[in-house]
Amino acid sequence: MKTLYRKHRDLFNRLFYAAVLFGAGVAGAVPPEVLQFAGLALALQYSVKLRTDKMAAIETSVGAAPILELRVGSPPADCVTVASGALLAQGALPSDWLAVAAAGAVAKTGTWQVTGLTAGNIGYFRIYEPGSPSACHMQGTVTATGGGGDMTVDNIAIAAAQVVTVNTFTLTAGNQ
Repeated sequence: MKTLYRKHRDLFNRLFYAAVLFGAGVAGAVPPEVLQFAGLALALQYSVKLRTDKMAAIETSVGAAPILELRVGSPPADCVTVASGALLAQGALPSDWLAVAAAGAVAKTGTWQVTGLTAGNIGYFRIYEPGSPSACHMQGTVTATGGGGDMTVDNIAIAAAQVVTVNTFTLTAGNQ
């Protein structure tokens, strides 16, 4: 036991102090919040109401009529990273762009269409705050309908001046 303690001393100390802080006691079972406080990964569980409320907050946070960009290639590492790949199409989404959230999910509402700026194959999308094409709030993959992308469009191979229609876009809150 001493060898195990020496090898994992920092972890044991964090667990012990977290257990004391949260009142778990040394002999009691360690509750999940203690494990999280101690820096250990665990799967959190959320109620359907909380997941639905999280999804409902997206449209409010991003704003009405955000800017949709469709680009070539794979999405960058995160929304803060500068967009990569040629910009193929860009346009404003409807002012009410997401339906009412339900069961921990929210989907597009209305018609989402943008016009092609140049020819190419769409690989990913970005959604920006209205009036601020530098404030990216989300990004993901794009495929043709049935292709399994985060967003599906009527045709990923587009030409300049071609209208691109987004067929499906649904966000589902994770339960961890």
